[in-house]
Amino acid sequence: MFPNDQTEMLQCRLTAEIMMEEIGRRPGGGGGGEFGNTSTQGSAVSQDREGYALAAGLALGLITLGQGRAAVGLSDLHIEDRLR
Repeated sequence: MFPNDQTEMLQCRLTAEIMMEEIGRRPGGGGGGEFGNTSTQGSAVSQDREGYALAAGLALGLITLGQGRAAVGLSDLHIEDRLR
């Protein structure tokens, strides 16, 4: 059974919101975890962060591909303005 258009739009919107959050996330984040605060590890975390942001940007582009400025269900996210 195929999902209806409203369900598909909700899924696209949710995924687009998650990708926007990932793009805007700052490097590091603290909280301990498996990484310490040494400069070598901090540099690795920063490089990983750039990779995550790049992947999220590509995913966002594919999600919104061909929808234009008047994308139904996504227009109120102001994606273009937030990315500037």
